[in-house]
Amino acid sequence: MASEMLGAVFGSLLNHPAQWAAAERVVADAAQPYKALPKAPVLFVKPRNTFNRSPQVHLPPGQTRLAAAGSVALVFMPNFAQNPSSVQVFTSSDAIDSVAWLQPMLDWTLPHSAAAGGWHRPPLKFNAHDGMLGLGPRTALALNWGELEAVELALQINGNEPITWRLGDATRKPLQLLQDVCEFMSPQPLDALMLGQLALPDGSLPVAAADDQVRLWSPTHPALGELVQTVVDRASENGATNA
Repeated sequence: MASEMLGAVFGSLLNHPAQWAAAERVVADAAQPYKALPKAPVLFVKPRNTFNRSPQVHLPPGQTRLAAAGSVALVFMPNFAQNPSSVQVFTSSDAIDSVAWLQPMLDWTLPHSAAAGGWHRPPLKFNAHDGMLGLGPRTALALNWGELEAVELALQINGNEPITWRLGDATRKPLQLLQDVCEFMSPQPLDALMLGQLALPDGSLPVAAADDQVRLWSPTHPALGELVQTVVDRASENGATNA
């Protein structure tokens, strides 16, 4: 069923103002290779092996913690062409008209810092392990672009005080991000674009350990549904099984 499928999933870095501010401090350091902040959106791909619809996310071997970036993605289904191969020219207006769904996502990654360069050009070893993209329910887009800016996301670990982020406070608001992305790439049917990463005030991501439960939802727009995943230590599971 098309609504259950996904093409390529793209994440966007530095779109939370706290991450942008942290990156500004890094590029000001003469010892760093970056001399200025990027002028275009910084994207990365979550490969298909990361897609995870289960209530669990497993720690990669040798890891004890995962960083959780809550996000919501635009999912594209162009209404101007049912067959992607027939698309000759794909403009930003085509992309804007083709956003069909919103989908909460938990973008899991190994903990790292802006100083390590991982927010600017994240190595695959940080975010491409199996099962490290939690996929929430998909809902039909019923908001205009202005209303989408009012969406607030909340992320909570083990029922503690949640951290929140309003999409209208992003470095690039949703429509601007999509327009800027379409200047250098063309989303295809069922591709998804995450609108940023819900971050802490210092720009870092909240961190979860084994048995921690992470919940992502929208207090302002509950129709988006919620995504809940628990971090699992596979080594501990195997040890319990073999005991």
